[in-house]
Amino acid sequence: HTLVEAIPDTLWVVSPDGDVRWSPNAGSAADLAPPEHRPAALDFIRQTANDGLQRKLAYREDDPSGVHRSFELRFNRREGGDVVVLRQDTSERTAAAYWSLARTWLAEQMDLDTQAA
Repeated sequence: HTLVEAIPDTLWVVSPDGDVRWSPNAGSAADLAPPEHRPAALDFIRQTANDGLQRKLAYREDDPSGVHRSFELRFNRREGGDVVVLRQDTSERTAAAYWSLARTWLAEQMDLDTQAA
């Protein structure tokens, strides 16, 4: 129980229909994802409950202060057919990947400028 409370991510165990069976830190299925991503999340829950395949759903939303945040939902089936849903804040990882791509693009552009000169 203490280990689960120490996890900074949000965790749910849900039925194949998306009803929350257990969660140490979130109340309802409405907390799974923002309204525009909830249908996809519920669809992934049903699919994962059906076939047992792991799935991921990434989305972005703005926090109350207007800052863009990136999240990833991971779906894994348990033996009894329920699905474990883990929501992880991936904002730092997403920003690092973005800046890495931007640096690579900039370096390529500078290299092209050098070759043209």
